[in-house]
Amino acid sequence: MASTKTNCLMEDIAPKTSPSPLDNIIMVAEKLAHLTCSPCFIGTWDGSTANIVYHPQKGDLPNNHMPAIQQACTTQKPVVDKDMGITCIPITNKPPDFFVEMEDAAELRKGDTYSSTSGFVYLTTTQNFDGLLAQIESINNFLASCLQFYSEFKMASTDKLTGALTRKFMDVALEECLKRAKANNKGFSIIMLDLDYFKHINDTYGHLVGDDVLRDVAKIIQNNLGIAHTLGRYGGEEFIIALEGAGTEKAAETADFLRTTLSNSKILGDKRDVTASLGIAAFPGHGNTVKELVDKADKALYAAKAAGRNKTIIWQEGLEGAKSKKRDRELFTGDIAKDALKMRSLYKIIGITTQNLTVQQRLAMCLDEARNILDASDLEFFAVEHNGEEGGVFNINSLARLGRNQDRFNDEIIQEVIKTQHTACLVDWDNKKIRTNDGIYDWQSIIAAPAMENGRVKGVLYAAIPIKVKEFTDYESGFASGVAAIISTMMG
Repeated sequence: MASTKTNCLMEDIAPKTSPSPLDNIIMVAEKLAHLTCSPCFIGTWDGSTANIVYHPQKGDLPNNHMPAIQQACTTQKPVVDKDMGITCIPITNKPPDFFVEMEDAAELRKGDTYSSTSGFVYLTTTQNFDGLLAQIESINNFLASCLQFYSEFKMASTDKLTGALTRKFMDVALEECLKRAKANNKGFSIIMLDLDYFKHINDTYGHLVGDDVLRDVAKIIQNNLGIAHTLGRYGGEEFIIALEGAGTEKAAETADFLRTTLSNSKILGDKRDVTASLGIAAFPGHGNTVKELVDKADKALYAAKAAGRNKTIIWQEGLEGAKSKKRDRELFTGDIAKDALKMRSLYKIIGITTQNLTVQQRLAMCLDEARNILDASDLEFFAVEHNGEEGGVFNINSLARLGRNQDRFNDEIIQEVIKTQHTACLVDWDNKKIRTNDGIYDWQSIIAAPAMENGRVKGVLYAAIPIKVKEFTDYESGFASGVAAIISTMMG
């Protein structure tokens, strides 16, 4: 009888699987909740810490529930607590079926040498435990794969400081949200949020305090968003929020609640208030593409700044002429010693450009000097030749490079910098040519700065370093922009 139920559960889940690990985890949680008539929580386990992936009410479990999860995950055995009325079942990475017939299968399964705990299923019930265990056992490998994939994706897509999605992955999330809104004929809104006078906070209290502020702001926002809503970090102190199923009125209510909550949170105590300005755009009234919605939300944000800050404004026709907030790369950090080093380096580079050497020789010397500040593992300068058509790129040639790995350079990023004429500072998640010896992608932090002459891009300074070593900052990006501007004087 248990076998029949087991097969039915797997057969029911299989046709509904999705390429998204989170969608699969939610599907399993909802199915188990239906079968047990109790809330179901699913989370990951990293060897010491439990992280809730799906919570039916959005949030965290009470602290007194965590010991049961820890016990189940570390012992790899189910925990049933009838006093608390809970059941926690570990999800483990088990050996493949073909090991069962091997003579050394028993050795492979001794202790935890092969299998590990990837996560857990947590239910507020102790009823029908044997049947429930059989149900979950049948989908253990499937759920373990989803949890492992989710953990890897989360690590790659999440901003390390704030826990919000990186801009790259937030762009993907926005497209998916809009796609679902169109398919289901539901509303979808975007909120752009930018902290007010954040540079003053950095300059007055230092960048470590600034980082703490960003971390606290992100936590407050995430704690006050519904489970269907998504937070991304779009710039230094700028965030973007995707509100699925929300029209203009609901988005305005959410935005103003977040604004007042941040203002009242006293993040910096009595030192000063931390406030934010917010702009809103909604589908379908304000646009049918993500680009349209982001652009209009950005214009509404700029209008909120211009209106005195700490305000929420919805995009409207009257804002059509408003310019988006300029996001210049900053050169100086406020650290006198570091800023002095940058200035000395820039003066040296200016001196190099006047020496009686070939362009390639001077470029190589400029890159060598710039590398002292950027600490990049690979640095290259690409010359850009244009054809007669406006904006048309004819050819890109490398004139000088420092480093060993040509694959670190992404042509698409270079093309985008030429097109936009703006410096890019990002993590190159698309370049899958770089792998370490164990086959893991060696993701790169990238700076690509245009060398401009008479309004056209004459070259691109491109710096790369593995993110496992460090991630470039906006201040390093500002320095690279300065170097590119100096180099442009040599580009005849």
